[in-house]
Amino acid sequence: MVTADVITYEKLYEILRMEKFRTDLQKLPNNFLETVKNYLEEKSRIVEKQKASPMFLSELSSTQRQLENVRKIIKEIYDRRETKILQNAVFSSQSGARELPNLLEHEKEFYDSLLETLSSFRKGVLINLLANKEIESPKPKSIKNQPEEEFSQILRFKEAVPRFVAENLRPYGPFDVEDVAVVPSHASKILVDKKKADVIPNEEAKERKKIL
Repeated sequence: MVTADVITYEKLYEILRMEKFRTDLQKLPNNFLETVKNYLEEKSRIVEKQKASPMFLSELSSTQRQLENVRKIIKEIYDRRETKILQNAVFSSQSGARELPNLLEHEKEFYDSLLETLSSFRKGVLINLLANKEIESPKPKSIKNQPEEEFSQILRFKEAVPRFVAENLRPYGPFDVEDVAVVPSHASKILVDKKKADVIPNEEAKERKKIL
């Protein structure tokens, strides 16, 4: 297990190395995301401080480069873990297995949603087909029988967000600062809670929906 009480560049690189060269998901502390968020915020504050003071200008380029490299490492860690979760969900749907160890909280929600959707479609399509029954294409429970406007929100992004897969199994992003997009409700809540985006007020949202 990787300890994440204090995040460093070296520790993030080691996590990425382990995710690269091992097929299973690596065990991370439950507070991993929060600790990484704090680390990025601290590095960003250092960059702003160096920008504001002539005496630190010589160090600014190096700090900015390190911050950009850290963001790339974090994105690759996320991408590799996401791929492993997707692969395991497909295998679990086919084999009937259920448990997948070493998931972070948001990853467990993602995995369970994937597994439920894959299993529903396997039952509705393949199993019914083999049994000479009517083929069904069920919707995921999270959005079944809900009108589009009830499970999506229009967000304005406050910082750059890499491409992600939402609860409806569709990819979203990447997004830059000030981008506006319609995002499913669960993913919207995560983004807003993490202060990466704001929900556009109702009146403005109505006008935006006409455009979007």
